[in-house]
Amino acid sequence: MSGYVGLSWYRAPEIILNIGDYDGKVDVWSVGCILYKLATGNDHINQLTVIMDVLGTPGKALIKKCSPRAQRFLSSLPLKERRDLSEYLQPSNTSVGFVEF
Repeated sequence: MSGYVGLSWYRAPEIILNIGDYDGKVDVWSVGCILYKLATGNDHINQLTVIMDVLGTPGKALIKKCSPRAQRFLSSLPLKERRDLSEYLQPSNTSVGFVEF
């Protein structure tokens, strides 16, 4: 398995962090990223930061599965708690039910 599957800014965290095992859920993640991009206009530069802003900092068990480089990167970041995605989506650029979808 490769860490270079799909466009970089639509990759699921397990692909970005080169955890190794992934399945069709990474495709669902990609669709979510595309929808988020369409709704917000954000670029790929802040992708992983936004992911962790919403999902929180990965736990130690997950970090241990990452490559050494990814482990160093994740360990250098401040701890973040899981938050609601709706905090990042403005009502003016999303339709009713978009966040729930």
